[in-house]
Amino acid sequence: MDDWENYREPWTAKLQHFGGYTTDAAEAQLRIVLPDILRYDRARPAGYPNGRTLSDDVTSARLTMLTDGKVPGDHIGPHTDLLPAFPYLGHPH
Repeated sequence: MDDWENYREPWTAKLQHFGGYTTDAAEAQLRIVLPDILRYDRARPAGYPNGRTLSDDVTSARLTMLTDGKVPGDHIGPHTDLLPAFPYLGHPH
């Protein structure tokens, strides 16, 4: 509930260090992910950051955000081995 109060300052510092963000730009990025809840707008397509599908590469998206695009991803990629029944995800990467 207090994600903004608890994480704004340390994560602003991380974004400034890793991504070279200004304070205002870092806080603008943080407003996308804080509070730490998954938002969904039915008027927009599903997929991170608007909801999440099983094949979204969220780790790469967050890494790109953290570094302001300097590191474009983790080179692992999303799951492409989805199963037709629960637990849906194939073998862990």
